[in-house]
Amino acid sequence: EALVADLLQTLYCDMHQYDRALAYGEKAVTLARNLPDNQRVLAEYLSNLGNSYAYLHRYPESLGMYRESLDLAKATGNVYTEATQLLNIGDVLWNTGRYDTLQAVYQDALDKSRALGSKENEVVALRGLAMYHQVKGQYAMAGDLLLSALRISETEGLRKEKAKLLALLANNHFALGDARKGYAFSRESARLNDSLLNASM
Repeated sequence: EALVADLLQTLYCDMHQYDRALAYGEKAVTLARNLPDNQRVLAEYLSNLGNSYAYLHRYPESLGMYRESLDLAKATGNVYTEATQLLNIGDVLWNTGRYDTLQAVYQDALDKSRALGSKENEVVALRGLAMYHQVKGQYAMAGDLLLSALRISETEGLRKEKAKLLALLANNHFALGDARKGYAFSRESARLNDSLLNASM
């Protein structure tokens, strides 16, 4: 029953019906708490519930779910889930303007992702670190991180991530006063986003 509720949560999230998704996510977590040997399953369901809260911009609740999932992942030695929850926590900190601990969270996620060989998580962590350095006005450092992430996204075929990185690189070059490169990255990002949109239709 918990599995069905979690699957329905995912389905309604995909349909952008987040209130309904949240109801099923809360049910899934409640049921999972009563399962024997439940830590790995509960960590997954907490993460999904955190996503539902985040979609609704209910960031305090979302952060609570991600942190509980992170604690369970640490307790069970699930480093992949640890890295994923650190990235989720980083997203919440970014969206709520809480930059004081952002660098440490994304760096921890990056280190764990690299140790696991998780390329997609590595790209997301690099992007998060780059965004942190942009906020701090450290555009040269941000550019280096973005280019590293871009190379991985191209090698791994991570086209959605590549589109985000190209847009960030455009903004980075504009901030550095290099409008020519800024427009070049912006056009490339727009072309890729158009391609992604057409592929989804």
